[in-house]
Amino acid sequence: MVVRMADLNITPNIARLLRVFLEDPEQSHFGTELSSEARVSAGSLYPALRRMEAAGFIEGEWEAIDPSVEGRPARRYYKLTANGTRQAHLQLAEYSASFAPPQPRGWMPNPAPKGA
Repeated sequence: MVVRMADLNITPNIARLLRVFLEDPEQSHFGTELSSEARVSAGSLYPALRRMEAAGFIEGEWEAIDPSVEGRPARRYYKLTANGTRQAHLQLAEYSASFAPPQPRGWMPNPAPKGA
């Protein structure tokens, strides 16, 4: 079954987040950890995670803890989906290519010497 993923506009923050997720696609991450590893501020992090989740790249799940016992609120963990992993590789490659310098017309890396 093929699931159609929504388009995701790859911004620098989303590219940094995808890089963290792709380091270990099976690992779940929570917000503070992602913010630190991707160097994305909390104000930019959560809107980016919501867009990534809405597009089907990641899925989030609340931690099953009792906050009064743990002494902290429950964390929301995010993980790449299988389709998200594939699409992240493709979209990051396209994003990176958009920064490559253009090749001059008729340019060849090692032209054959004349008379050869």
